[in-house]
Amino acid sequence: MRAMLMNKKIAVGLFSGGLDSWLSAILIHRQGFDVHLLHFVSPYFGYSGEKLEEARKRVEEKGMRLIVHEFGEDYIQNVVKKPKHGVGSSMNPCIDCHRYMLSMANKKREELNAEFVFSGEVLEQRPMSQNKRALHLIEKESGLSGFLVRPLSAKLLDPSIPEQRGILDREKLLNISGRGRSHQVALAKELGLDKYPQPAGGCKFTDPNLKKRFLTLRKINKDITWNDLKLLISARHFLLDDDALFTVARDEKECSTLFKDFPKDILIEASDMVPSAVGLLIKYSKGVKVEVDLNSDYAKMAGRIIARYSKAHQQGKDKINVSYFKDGGEVLKKELTPFTDAELLKYRL
Repeated sequence: MRAMLMNKKIAVGLFSGGLDSWLSAILIHRQGFDVHLLHFVSPYFGYSGEKLEEARKRVEEKGMRLIVHEFGEDYIQNVVKKPKHGVGSSMNPCIDCHRYMLSMANKKREELNAEFVFSGEVLEQRPMSQNKRALHLIEKESGLSGFLVRPLSAKLLDPSIPEQRGILDREKLLNISGRGRSHQVALAKELGLDKYPQPAGGCKFTDPNLKKRFLTLRKINKDITWNDLKLLISARHFLLDDDALFTVARDEKECSTLFKDFPKDILIEASDMVPSAVGLLIKYSKGVKVEVDLNSDYAKMAGRIIARYSKAHQQGKDKINVSYFKDGGEVLKKELTPFTDAELLKYRL
């Protein structure tokens, strides 16, 4: 078996786990290629934990291989902070993101000596990133000119070099376009693909509810990290003055994240009852994180917000004991009046 695989030509594909990427992978695999599927993971997209292992198992059952690539800080610098081609209606840098992923796939192609890279993109499925101009631009900027195949729409696009050379049979590729999925659903049934996720938001960068939070963070923080971005997609967020951010965890998992990812920052919790809501207070100045002034108005407001979410307040107490922690130790304790609902709305992001 191993000897047979070594004699096969290799193809590298982008794999989100969605229907289009599954169909593209199967179409290429059926043409006799040893298919390596590259799955990208970040807090904003990609599988993890049990879902990732389930995807790996299904890919291997189909005779293909899954390669997992976790995005790092270079993605934030090259895509998130200043996307060359702008963003969509939310904070989604789709063109730059696709270009970046395909650039990574091209490196994997060179590493494996693969014939080409393919993706599940469908012409005109997304107006911003999947029109002909955008598809051509992404192909060129990723270094894949002539070596990028879109199996589902290939017949509507110029023949790739593998097709021209006869390595890939163009007649076995498709001519799907547009936002509808009827062709893909029918093909899935024909190919025996019975389990696939229904279309959804997928990438959290497309969530319009995150736009205000992201724009605020980008304005006041010059050194955004994945930990900062993870915070945006969870918890409650407040801007207490022009550059003081306060994040309140909603459950035990989010509380653990705050303690784990921000141990050197100021954490605040109500101390009248345990367990309690936990908040993270970060202050910036000219785009750089600075020491929190615990005697400031914004630090007091953060404490009043935590008091508002405390169980003691829910049980009718008007004054709540609030503790401020740093490096695991209590550095200040105050008795505070909880925020009103109107005050919460005033500062909520």
